[in-house]
Amino acid sequence: MIIAFVIIYAVTGGFFSSSITVAVGSMTVEFPTVVNVQQPLTATTTITDGNYDSFDEPLGTSFTASSTEAFMIGGFSLTSSATDIQVDYGYGDTHVENSVSAPTNAVTLGSFVIPSGAGLERVPVFVKIPVDKHPFVRITGDTSNGHITIIGVPE
Repeated sequence: MIIAFVIIYAVTGGFFSSSITVAVGSMTVEFPTVVNVQQPLTATTTITDGNYDSFDEPLGTSFTASSTEAFMIGGFSLTSSATDIQVDYGYGDTHVENSVSAPTNAVTLGSFVIPSGAGLERVPVFVKIPVDKHPFVRITGDTSNGHITIIGVPE
């Protein structure tokens, strides 16, 4: 049972908020329940150099952090191209799709650069998207190799 708990805890990143108690004869065992799981969010489109884009989940459906739980981003993935790619990320009040304009009340939380020719890059971050906000990225550079994806969990 300890091995099962360790595996479940590792797979889910340790996010438990309740448990199930199972009684067998005189023995009682408590198992954690998984309430939050990782979910990938993908940018709406292949983003034009210099534009902003919010994330979808599933693709084509505007993602907003829940009205009751913030959303914790754990990392980004993106394939590099022939030029360096700068990624600025944050959240705003509105969803944008490959837009020259930033989301309303945009807040930039950070940025990173993926060097040209690096291949598929995974960039770990730990940032919180507040309730009722839309996570976004602004890409500077050639993103013709594919979509940018974030992985996160509800808080």
